[in-house]
Formats: sequence, C-alpha cells, structure tokens
Amino acid sequence: MVSNLFLSAVPEREANMWKMPAGAVHPAEQAKRYARLRVQPEEIGGADLLPFVPRAGEIDQESDRRLDSLARVLSATASVQAAATEIMESEAWDFLGVYFEGIDLFCHGFMPYHPPRMEHIGERDYEMYREVITSAYRFHDLMLGRLLELAGEETTVVLCSDHGFLSGSDRPLSDPNDPAGPTLWHREMGMLVMAGPGVEEGGRVYGASLLDITPTLLTLAGLPCGKDMAGKPLVGALKGMRAGDLQRRIETWEAVAGEDGRHPDGTVFGASEGESAEMTRQLVALGYVEDHEEDAEMAAMAARLEADYNLAQVFLSMDRAEEAVLLLAGCLRVRPWESRYIHQLANALEKAGRARQSLELLLAAYPESDPERPLPVIRMIMARALLAMGEKEEAWAQVSRAAHGLPRISGACVELAEICLELGKLEAAEQAVRRALVLEEQSAAAWQVLAGIHLRRHEDEAAVEAGMEAVERIWQSGRSHFIIGLALARLGRNEEARTALERAAAMLPKDPGPWRVLAVLEEAREGSEGGFVRDACRERARYLSRAAAVAGAMRRRGEGPVLEVPVLPPPSERRATADAVRPPNDRTKQREVTGKTLTLVSGLPRSGTSLMMQMLVAGGMAVQTDGERGADEDNPEGYYEWEAIKQVASRPEVLDAEGMEGRAIKCVSAHLLRLPPHYRYRVIFMQRPLGEVAKSQRRMIERRGTEGMAGTEEEIAAALGRHREEVLDFVRRHPQAFELLVVDYPELVGDPERWAARVGEFLGPELVPHPERMAEAVRPELHRNRS
Repeated sequence: MVSNLFLSAVPEREANMWKMPAGAVHPAEQAKRYARLRVQPEEIGGADLLPFVPRAGEIDQESDRRLDSLARVLSATASVQAAATEIMESEAWDFLGVYFEGIDLFCHGFMPYHPPRMEHIGERDYEMYREVITSAYRFHDLMLGRLLELAGEETTVVLCSDHGFLSGSDRPLSDPNDPAGPTLWHREMGMLVMAGPGVEEGGRVYGASLLDITPTLLTLAGLPCGKDMAGKPLVGALKGMRAGDLQRRIETWEAVAGEDGRHPDGTVFGASEGESAEMTRQLVALGYVEDHEEDAEMAAMAARLEADYNLAQVFLSMDRAEEAVLLLAGCLRVRPWESRYIHQLANALEKAGRARQSLELLLAAYPESDPERPLPVIRMIMARALLAMGEKEEAWAQVSRAAHGLPRISGACVELAEICLELGKLEAAEQAVRRALVLEEQSAAAWQVLAGIHLRRHEDEAAVEAGMEAVERIWQSGRSHFIIGLALARLGRNEEARTALERAAAMLPKDPGPWRVLAVLEEAREGSEGGFVRDACRERARYLSRAAAVAGAMRRRGEGPVLEVPVLPPPSERRATADAVRPPNDRTKQREVTGKTLTLVSGLPRSGTSLMMQMLVAGGMAVQTDGERGADEDNPEGYYEWEAIKQVASRPEVLDAEGMEGRAIKCVSAHLLRLPPHYRYRVIFMQRPLGEVAKSQRRMIERRGTEGMAGTEEEIAAALGRHREEVLDFVRRHPQAFELLVVDYPELVGDPERWAARVGEFLGPELVPHPERMAEAVRPELHRNRS
C-alpha cells in the first residue's frame, strides 16, 4: 500500500538518498524502492511546463509564483502515476485503487483562467494560463491510457469522482470568507464509468453515489456487503446478477479478522496534538518562542466550532434539522459575529418547522434601520419562513427583491424557482429554473422544479420528460418520481404511473400524495384485490395527511423550544470582525510578492545555530540581532538572537525593515512553519544528533529553572526528531519559497574549512565576502553533550 504520506517523501541531498515518513508505504521494507519514484517539483523542467503554459518563458518568476504551483501539482500527480504503474508492472495484484488529486488542484488553481475569460481576469493572465486546465485533463487522459494498457481487457475498471467543477459562466468571482469557501467551485454531480467482464456493456447507471462504490466492488468480487453500509450495489450495471447475490450480507466488515492494511491502534504519524503542545512548552522553556497558550486555546476552540458547523450541515442534509439547530445555536453563542452561523441557523430553524424563530433571527441580524440590506440568499430564507407561516404576499415581496441581485449560482436560482412555484408564480419560477439550467445543465434539482412547473400547467408529457431528466441524475429523488407518476396517471398510462408512484411512496415515507394517487388508480382496477389495495392506500394517505396537518399547524405557529440568541452586532461590524480574524481570499487580487530573499539560520534549539551565526559574522556577513540575550554558560560566545522573530506569525511586518536582505536572522525550526508568504527564504539548517540536542536542552532548562517537556531523554529526542522531520518536509515541499542547505553539526566541528566553503558558495560573495575566515569561529572544545 502506498499512502498519501508518499507525497511527503523528500530527498536527503547530502547523502543522495530518499527519505519518507514512517508508514508511507506498507510493507515498510518497500519504502526505499517507492521513494525513488517520487518526482520532485524541481525535476519539472521548462519543457514539461510548456504544454500547460506555452508562453512560460515570458513570466517573471520572482513576482509570479504560479509556475511553481503548477510544477508542484504536476510532480505530485506524476508521482502517483509512477507508484501505480510500478505496482501494476512488478507486483502480483488482484485489486488496485488509485486516487488522483491533481485535477481538483489544477482546477482550484487555474480554472479562473479557463475560457471563456471571466470579467475580472486580466487579458495577459488569461492568455498566459488559459491552456492549463485543458492540458491537465489531457495529461490525466494519457496516464489513464497507460493504466488501462497495463490492466488489460480482463480487468474490471471503475472510474469515478466525488464532484465536478464549475467551468463556465457560473464560476464565482471570489470565494466567500468561509473556511469551506473553495467548495463553492465544486459542481454537484461527479461522474462514474465502468467497464470490464462483469459490467453490462452500453448500459446507464441512475442515481449512483459514492456510498455505492464499495458495495459494487464487493459484489463484483463475489463478496458480501455489510449491513452497516449505507450504499448499495449498482446491480443495473452488473452482468448476470441473481437475487441470491444481493442477499449474501454480513453484519459488518469491521469485525472480520484478518490483515486489512490498518496500522496498529495507537500508531502516530508525525507529531500528535499533545506532542505538539509539549514541543511548544519545550521551546518556551528554552526561551526560543513566546508563550502563546492563549492562542493555542483559541485555535482549539475554532477547530471545535468548525467541526460543529460541518456536522450541522450533515444533519441538515439528513433531515435532522433540530440537531443542526442545537449545534449552530451553540456556535453562534461563541461567535455572534459569524454571519454564516446566523444564516445556517435560520435555515435550520425553518427546516425544523420553527419558521417564526427563523424570521425573528434574520430580522435581528438585519434590522430595517440598518443601511446594509440582506443578501438575496438571506431574503430567500426569509421568504421560506414567511411562506411556512402563511404570509404569501410578504414572501413574494422578499422573493422579488432577491431576484434582482441573485448570484450566478445554479443552486440559488433553483431555490428561487422552488419558492416561486410554491407561491404559484409560474412564469417567475420558469425564468429562474431556466437560468439555473443554463448555469448547470446537470442539476437534478432544476429538472425536478421544471417538471413541477409543467405539472402545474397540465403539460403532462413535458412533466414526464423533465422528471426523467431529474431521476437520471439522482435516482433517489422521490419528489421527481411522484411528479412522473402523477403526470403518467393523467395521460392514462396507469401501469407506468403505478410503478413511479410506488417508488415515490417508498422514498417519501411522510408524504400522503403518492398514496392518494395510488388509491385512485386502484379504484379503476377490477376485482376484489383492487378494492383491498385501494382501501389500504386510502388509509395510509389519511394517516399521513393528519400527521402533515399537525406539522403544518406547528410550522405556521412557529412552535418550538425557546431559542437563546446573543446580541448580534450590526452586519458591517460582523464583517469587519470576520475579516480581521480570517482575512478574506479575493481571487480578483494577485497576492503581492516582494521578490526579496531573506537569509535564515535555523534548526532545533541547541543544534549549532549560534555557532553558524558566529561563523557568518567572521565571514563578513551582517546579522540581525538585538543583544537582549547575552552570552552565558550555555552559549559562551553569545546567542545572536533577535526577539522580534518570535512574533513573526502575528506580526509578519517585522521582516519588512530596511536592509533585511543582507543580514542573517537566527530563526528556530518552529518559526519556519509560520513565515509570511510574500518573501523567499535562504535557509541554513543545522542538524545535530538528537540525543545530543535532548541532553543539551535538558541541562539548559535546568539552569534556567523552567519546565519543559515531560519524558525521558530518549522520548524527548524522538519527539524532537518528528518535529524536525515535519519542518524539513514542509521546507522541501515548498521549493518556490525556500532554498535549503542542511549542515551536519558534528561534521562542521570536525572539518570546518570544508563546510565554510559550502556555506560561502550557498550564500555567495555578496553576502559572505570572506568565507575563508569562517572556520576560525569554530571551537571544537565547545562541542559538549556529545552522544
């Protein structure tokens, strides 16, 4: 097994070896073999990039980093292909699953430049990057061709995706200020193609979802599905299926003994959350970083809120609105300035039948006296709430206002059309849904609304056609089956109508509508059997009608538990707070890149960084230091530190001072993960045996009288090693931002002349005019705490 950690593999340039995180490849003895297949971004040359960007030679790569981004995605994609083909060519395999992330990454990076040109994209950028997406798909087609060639005709192949990508006039101009903002670019429908000996040739699959893939693969392999699996085998796509094949089920595969590729319980990759906190504690105790315990608590709280917010979205998709209300209300009490919490809580309240509370929340968030009016999507939530309360005229007023500023998003147009249809405004509904289909032809929801419009107009043939378009895209659409069944019944095609209505009744267990129509159809059937079924359908319809009437009355009254909502700041204040906490990502603005390169001396504390600073001074290079931490027993020659670097994460402007390009800055390893992105960095990274580092840190902490990491020296050394690997992995995965020279501390002490020459060559004569003098700064007797 080659895991996602495979893409973190990096070359150890000093030893000309490849190194990979533990657990990246299973079995572990295969790690070196597969590490050699990893393609590094710097291996992607100009000839490789020209099919994607034919005019790449015209780009100033100091100020425009997009070619670097392209090379990273291309190298990762090629690495996955290399590992997959290696397995297929050299291993005895019976199942192969390959995940390509490349198309998603290509699209998020370059879809704004794809034809047709978006109005906010400049002509030069458009001409420069317009070919990237097309070339990315061609590249994947070439890779797929090779995989199919290696697989052979006797192999069953399944090609699928979890979503599509907006590529036309419906592309958003910018991402909302929301951690999940980039998903706004995702097209709802993915794709599924199957071929092979066990697959029906030329067939079509309706209503497939990702949850169906595993049950289908198990069925193809002759294995039973688990009863705990939410999906189903796609039997319509499989040859020779018998009823018994589907009845073979087990309770769960989770309880089946055997080697299934999982790592043992308790396995940790990289630093765990607790270990990261301990590492920070160690650095604080050593005096190399500031104590940001409060910041850590804020970050943990933000993570919990985001988890609750995402879980609430899942509950809403599962018709568990009350559970979503509880989570969203809790989020809003913590962050009353988060407008997205307000909007989704109002949405959840309306779906939970608490329409009045939904409306009251939105009116509190957007009072009439405030000059900032609600967005069209907010007005539509208001309209749904008013409609549920029976206030049709006011609902139509809100819809009319929303229609003028509606974003170019298919889902928003569908929602507008649904409300207009419920209000009986058929012309407005059709106008909105036609716009939705122009933006997204594959929208099942849009086709369903169009079918409903035709049904209301008694255009039954057209209703059936539009309904069939909907169920072709999402088979489990009970409402679409109901519309088809009702339209077929009007057309006198009773047997077809009965089939559609029975499907609708199964998919809409709380809706009396399908049962009412089935009762009418059974009335026309001759014989006693028809009468019995008719009576059963009528009774079921009456029961569901009573339940629906009670629910409707509660919705109109807005009943529900009392909702405790905090005082909400005005919209402008909420937006300002959100932008301050989470700076927005505006795709219409190119991030400013200075083109400056700063020199950093880094490594774990007590790994020789002070010695390297002393060597640079001896070689004639200026250093950035404030002298606040003087020489002591732990560092007799001085620390050469600059206190301001500890604040670089919260105050990146500290690096903007004049003259920084010509000075060396001491920056411990943890800070490399928090540097501002608008500079490039030339990093000399000191690497010392971990046992020596742990011993030296322990003695320094004892002399300072502070408290560091808990554990033995061996445990601390292991934790320090994982942290160092994480940092080096990060640096090497961002070659567009970092140049790296790793210096072996014991070798430096043993042969200072050789390493002085290498450092001088790395930095150049402009920064280090006298590299031959650097070796004089090395005092071997200060190499203490040796392993």
